[in-house]
Amino acid sequence: LQRAHNELERRAEERTAELARTNEALQTEMAERLRTQEALARSEEQYRSLIENGSDVIGIVDPSGLVRYTSPSTERVLGFPPGDLIGHSAFEFIHPDDVEPTKVVFQQVITSGGAAVPAEFRMRHGDGSWRLLEAITKPPAHHDVLDGMVVNARDITEPKRGEEALQGA
Repeated sequence: LQRAHNELERRAEERTAELARTNEALQTEMAERLRTQEALARSEEQYRSLIENGSDVIGIVDPSGLVRYTSPSTERVLGFPPGDLIGHSAFEFIHPDDVEPTKVVFQQVITSGGAAVPAEFRMRHGDGSWRLLEAITKPPAHHDVLDGMVVNARDITEPKRGEEALQGA
């Protein structure tokens, strides 16, 4: 009976030590996951700040031209709250004379194998005027993440007018 008791105590001590090691490993893993989550949150906040405070319009447009995302700068540059463009074709806002050339650029982006393709086109402002945009469009590295092409566009209307005025003088 004493031997059986001693054997049970030994097994209980072994099991307790094993559980303590497992618990310690889980605590370490949980701490590492927490550090990873905190780093991810900091990184996301950093990228969000870059996008939200940028002066260029950043958008995601699917291959058919449907707007999936626009940055907050869309309102400053084009006079549209970003949500107003989502779900619409980007070509609805592009000057009629620039639609076909812009569609050609989109097709080039789709077939470029990842290369960025530049373009200039006029886009309607919320007040009805036209803004000349200089854009670079690139397919994302991870299509499944962004579900479209990344478009970075800058309003060059005023600089272009100044350039034309200097040439005319």
